[in-house]
Amino acid sequence: MPSAPLLGGRYEVHAEIGVGGMATVHLARQRGAAGFSRVVAVKRMHPHLAKDPEVVAMFLDEARLASRVDHPNVVGISDVVASGGEVFLVMTYVPGFSLNRVLARAGAPVPAPIALRIIHDALLGLSAAHRAVDERGSPLSLVHRDVSPHNLLVGSDGTTRVFDFGVAKAEGRIQGRTRTNETKGKLAYMAPEQVLCEPVDARTDVYAAGVCLWEMLSGRRAYEGPDPVIMRAIIETELPALAAASGHPAAVDELVARATAKDKTRRFPSAEQMAASVEAAGVPLATRETVASWLREHLGPELAERAEIVSAIEARGTDDLEPAVSTTTERSEPEPTPPALTPPAISGARPQARGVGVVAAVAIAAAATVAVWLLVRGDGGPATAEAPSSAAQRAEGSTPASPGHVPEVEPVPSAPSAPSNSAEARSTATPLPGPPRTTAPPQPASSAKRRETLF
Repeated sequence: MPSAPLLGGRYEVHAEIGVGGMATVHLARQRGAAGFSRVVAVKRMHPHLAKDPEVVAMFLDEARLASRVDHPNVVGISDVVASGGEVFLVMTYVPGFSLNRVLARAGAPVPAPIALRIIHDALLGLSAAHRAVDERGSPLSLVHRDVSPHNLLVGSDGTTRVFDFGVAKAEGRIQGRTRTNETKGKLAYMAPEQVLCEPVDARTDVYAAGVCLWEMLSGRRAYEGPDPVIMRAIIETELPALAAASGHPAAVDELVARATAKDKTRRFPSAEQMAASVEAAGVPLATRETVASWLREHLGPELAERAEIVSAIEARGTDDLEPAVSTTTERSEPEPTPPALTPPAISGARPQARGVGVVAAVAIAAAATVAVWLLVRGDGGPATAEAPSSAAQRAEGSTPASPGHVPEVEPVPSAPSAPSNSAEARSTATPLPGPPRTTAPPQPASSAKRRETLF
C-alpha cells in the first residue's frame, strides 16, 4: 500500500468513505507512541470552506457539542485538529452504512420489527444528546436539527448510531453561530417550526425521527418536489396513514402520527418518551443480530470490501510509524553503572571525612618522628635546651627556639589508634615537613592558622 498523507502529525489518511456538503470522511490510522495504532474515521473539511472563519467555527462547534454526548447510540468524537490550513474531526470508526444508503439499495419497505429497532436506537442516542450538559453541569439544550437517514449509521453489529451534529443548535453555542432565523438541515425532514424559522427544541428532532420511521415502513419518500412545494407540504399537509395500506398495527400508525404532528405541543415531549412508545407499539423489536443480517443482505459485498481495506491498513504494522513526540524526557541508553567504591579502611568512617582522616594520620606520624629525633639527640634522656635545626624549625612552622627554651611537642600516643574525624583531632594535627623556604622567616602562627594550612 503506498504511503498515505499524514494529518496533524499522527493521522494517516486512507480511503474515502463518504462525502457531504461540508466535509469528506476518510478511513485513517491513528499513530501513537510505543507502536500504538488504530483505525479511525476522519471528517475532513473541504479546503474552500476551511478558509471561511464562520464555517470553521461551526465545524469546530460540532466537535465541542458532540464530545459532550457519550452514548452507545452516538458516534463519538475523539479529537479535533485545526492547523496548517486543515480542519478535521476524528471519530470512532463504525463498520456500516448510512440508513439512506441501505434504503436506496433495499428499494422496498423495511420489515416493521427492523424499522422499529432502528428508530428506537436512534431515539436513545437523541435522548442522550438532548440531556447533555456542559463542563459545569448545566444543560446544553442540544438539538440535532438534521436527523435524517443520511445521519443514522446502521452498524454491522446491528446497532444504529446518530452522527453529524454539524448544524446542531445549543444554548451557549460559541459566538451565536446558529441564529434563530436560519433554516438549516435537510428540508424534507424539517419540522414546520424549522421551515418557519421559529424556535426549535427536542420535539423538532422527534418530528424528524417520525418522518424517518414513516419512510422505512412505507418504502418511499415523505416529501418530494421543488423546495417551495416541500415547504408548503410540511406546513400544511399531514402524512398519509400507514395502517390501511401496509397492514401495520394501529398503534404503529398512531405512533407515527403523533411524532409528526404539525403542532409540536401534540408530539412526544421527548425522544425518550417516543422510544418507550415504540417498545409498547405491539410489534416486537428485532434483535441486533437480525438487523445486522438485514444489512448484510443488502450491502454484503460493500461490507466485505470495507473490511478488506481496514485489514490492509492494520496490516501495515508499526515499522513505518514515525516516532511519536513524547512529553517526557527518556534516556536512549541505560546509564552506565558506576564502579564499586572501595570501603573505608576504618569501619564506621564517613566517606566525606576520609581525606581528613588520612591527613591526621600523616600529621601524627610526623609528630612521632620529631619526638624520636629529639630523644635520640638528647642521648635517650629528656629533651635538652638545645634548639632543633633550622630545617626542623621551618618544618614545624614556628620561630627559632631561644636558649633555655624547650620546644613544645605534642604527646605521642603509646599505640597508634584510628584517626578521628572530630574537630579535636584536626586541631592537634602537626603540619607536614616541607621544602626549605626562601621567603622571610616565618612568624608565630596559631593553631587555627596551621589548620588553615592543612585543610
